[in-house]
Amino acid sequence: IDGGYDRIDVPLMKRQRVVDIKRLGAATMPDVYKAVNAVQATPWAINTDVLVVAEELHRMAVPVEGLPELAAATEPVRPSELPDRSCTDPLSDTQKELLSKYKAARRAWFDAEGRRKSQAMQSVQALQVAADHKQYDAIYFPHHLDFRGRIYPIPSGLNPQSNDLGKGLLTFATARPLGTWGAYWLAIHGANTNGVKGTLNERVEWTL
Repeated sequence: IDGGYDRIDVPLMKRQRVVDIKRLGAATMPDVYKAVNAVQATPWAINTDVLVVAEELHRMAVPVEGLPELAAATEPVRPSELPDRSCTDPLSDTQKELLSKYKAARRAWFDAEGRRKSQAMQSVQALQVAADHKQYDAIYFPHHLDFRGRIYPIPSGLNPQSNDLGKGLLTFATARPLGTWGAYWLAIHGANTNGVKGTLNERVEWTL
């Protein structure tokens, strides 16, 4: 495969410690190498249908579950009953309670705003990467291991393990029939994502 990542020297394990390097050098792990290579050799493609819809929703700033709000939420307003911050007079019990509630509301707003900004940046990055690669018939994701041996994709902007938007923007490049059992488990997954409980067959019946 002729791609950019075949020219980059990436270690098998991220954040390697000296002890990890020694253990890897002395280890024989053909099954691990085979698994990582199988994942890396899986061809993906951009789901252009999802990309078009996601870009339009993003452009129109339409509130949709799974897509972050682009506009900031209204910051809590300091109560008019409180004196100016430069005032050194002691506060009354009522004012102390108002100040405590205001500070709690502002902390909650600040934390929520930080999460919104981070999620918005991830969405913008995912959409940009998808748009830049939509013309390719197949794209590949190099992977590495954490210290537990779990496999993770190296690219962070868009990958098969990213959030719902990122996963929705990707599809397998090589289509194959689901078959009876593939359709069965897809129906179960559809029920699971909607919080449907019950036996596996009951979840299939709900989906169908």
